[in-house]
Amino acid sequence: MRLSYFDTRSDQYRTIETDPMRIVAVRTARSQRLLAEARPHLQQEIEVLGEDIAHIRTDVTVSDQLEPLYARPVFLALLPLPLLAVGAAFAVRRRRDQLASDVALARSSRARKIAHRSLSQAERFLKAGRSEEFYAEVSRALLQYVGDKLNVAPSGLTHDDLRQHLGGAGANEDTCERVVQVLEHCDAARFSPGSFTEEKMRRTLREVESLIAGMEDRWSRKGSRFVMASLALCSALLAWSALFSAPLAAPSAGAESPTPSPRSDQSVAADEEVPLRLEQEPVEFVPPQDLIRRANAAYEKGRFAGAIDLYRRAEAMGVRNGALYYNLGNAYFKSGDLGRAIATYRRAERLMPRDGLLRANLEFVLLQREDKAVQPPDPWMLLLAKRVFRWMNLNEWILVTAVLYVLTCAVALYRILGGRKRLVSRVLLFAAVGLLLLSSLTLAFKVRDERGIARGVVTAERIAVMSGPGQDYTVEFWLHEGSEVRVEVERPDWLRVSMGGNLRGWIPTASLARI
Repeated sequence: MRLSYFDTRSDQYRTIETDPMRIVAVRTARSQRLLAEARPHLQQEIEVLGEDIAHIRTDVTVSDQLEPLYARPVFLALLPLPLLAVGAAFAVRRRRDQLASDVALARSSRARKIAHRSLSQAERFLKAGRSEEFYAEVSRALLQYVGDKLNVAPSGLTHDDLRQHLGGAGANEDTCERVVQVLEHCDAARFSPGSFTEEKMRRTLREVESLIAGMEDRWSRKGSRFVMASLALCSALLAWSALFSAPLAAPSAGAESPTPSPRSDQSVAADEEVPLRLEQEPVEFVPPQDLIRRANAAYEKGRFAGAIDLYRRAEAMGVRNGALYYNLGNAYFKSGDLGRAIATYRRAERLMPRDGLLRANLEFVLLQREDKAVQPPDPWMLLLAKRVFRWMNLNEWILVTAVLYVLTCAVALYRILGGRKRLVSRVLLFAAVGLLLLSSLTLAFKVRDERGIARGVVTAERIAVMSGPGQDYTVEFWLHEGSEVRVEVERPDWLRVSMGGNLRGWIPTASLARI
């Protein structure tokens, strides 16, 4: 071995050496293992040995997400409230403008308030025992009220003038005489305060309050009728929403809810192969959550027919959400029922369109069908709306539209009631109205696509599509299990279906599972 270094003492580089050393290397098992571990591994692609659908979900909640919000009574009851608030704001704004421009109306509107304030002061005089000030305040309150209501100056009014003005305003003769008598009583008491007791003062105060209340009721009866009519209209709207929304809340047996109960259209088709014990024999009541738990356990043990039965019993009890239909679609696929698996997955897709596992399962199952999908052409506006909002289900989009609706009404309220930033409120109002119109239009297309068009999936292994509703017609073409069609015409035993373009014909009702 040789080593070179710098010697600081002599300021020179020096080299020192050792005698030669002999080393003998012997190969052992340990050395081979260390060599193998030190050698870098060569990466290679993972070999996929098989594919299958994703496993079921265990987080199924007992909820009904299939029913749209617009069919629920509470939603319908709350829907007219923002518009009623806007209408009330218009009424307040109109009243405020009238008061600003009409002196007589302004005086008449605040007459009761001013009179109440004066009578409160008179009551304090009564408690303090100051009879002269009490009667002066009572007289002033009554004259001021009459003058404000009739838009005349209260000072200088004689009793004859009072009778004339009150009679011209519609007051009866008894009211006129009572007003004059109270004023005469107050004048007499002011000049001889010692002759009137506290009890007489209280009777005078109650008489004036009764007179003012009676005249207020007579002169404000028209306005009261308007208020009562408005309240009655609001009550009628709320009652209508609560009473007549119940029929809308019931799901139909068509394209909207294929399996709300064991006797729906889809169940009729399913009874041939997957009978429901719920229809054949009475069973003990089991909570929906327990049914779902039992169904999950049956699925994991490979008893897929039993899992289907339990899932559908939970569905018949009102559990209709994306997670349940996801599990039910898995059970159908595992049991070999490709058509109902696709139909159930499509139903789950409507409720949770952003779910990655559902999308993967649906794509995998669609590859198993024999017929190539033929999609009917959609209008470009509907296609654009689907692409923009395809990650939102119907209820989520209803909520977005409802929020924009409330926001638009709130901006309108701010503008009607005289917000300071008029330009900002105008811009916000136009923006809110534009967004509301856009969301409403897209919501209309979404409702039409999901609720207005009946769709289904072929469940028969191979079915002939006839030219008419019967077996004696010509066979137009053949469809295989899993093909998705649109239902155009419904008859008790036959359906006219379309796959887009000229591909349309009649198939038996029992061979189709509704989406």
